[in-house]
Amino acid sequence: MELVAVASLRPMGIIASATKNGAAVMGLQNDAGTLQKGKFADLVILDADPLADIKNTRKNFKVMKAGEFLQ
Repeated sequence: MELVAVASLRPMGIIASATKNGAAVMGLQNDAGTLQKGKFADLVILDADPLADIKNTRKNFKVMKAGEFLQ
């Protein structure tokens, strides 16, 4: 993600590419990629805003897999 930021893509575009667009490319848009009722509850909660600095994606607070917190 940080290397893509060097290429001038904004943080929101980077995050969308890694989540929503990534799921669509794999044909999983109905099950993953965005936070919506009925989709897999796999997500990362961060300690800092990734839109302010994409490096903040390294600052994990909690991880949820299938609706259950792992950390």
